[in-house]
Amino acid sequence: MINHLTHIRKGVPTEFALKLNDKDALDHLMACAETCTWNLDLAEGIRKAAEILVQHRHLRHMFAHWAGRRVLGHDALIFFTASLSNQKIPMDAVKFEENDEANMQYGLMPVSNVREELKKLEGHVKYLAAMAAQLEARAEQIAEQFAQDVADGKLLLKPYNVGGGRA
Repeated sequence: MINHLTHIRKGVPTEFALKLNDKDALDHLMACAETCTWNLDLAEGIRKAAEILVQHRHLRHMFAHWAGRRVLGHDALIFFTASLSNQKIPMDAVKFEENDEANMQYGLMPVSNVREELKKLEGHVKYLAAMAAQLEARAEQIAEQFAQDVADGKLLLKPYNVGGGRA
């Protein structure tokens, strides 16, 4: 989606977003939403979906970087990490010791809460996927119309600001 929106904004196809990590991709997605002056409804939909994904990055982080297991006989998952210097510790995580050199942290999550959050994410991800498919099919056409509208003064080309800075 970022590549298609950048194509529309710049007028030329690009593939730079294929190399972005998840945080950078979300920052660029937000920047794309801010510059999507040719379709304000799409801009708002992208912004809302990206904000929800940003809010749920801690879940992705737990599943990607912590060791996790289902707690048998309980509606819970337990996650452990011991490499504290390389990990962002979620707020409210319980430390076994206050010394960060030899420490392990864990977090408990109810499975039902994870399922509930996944349902919220699913709708936003489906929306982004559907919009990306539509943009892919029409990016060239939209880019040409957008360029003409900017040239005619009908629309403004907004600055592309990523994470508070310019890209």
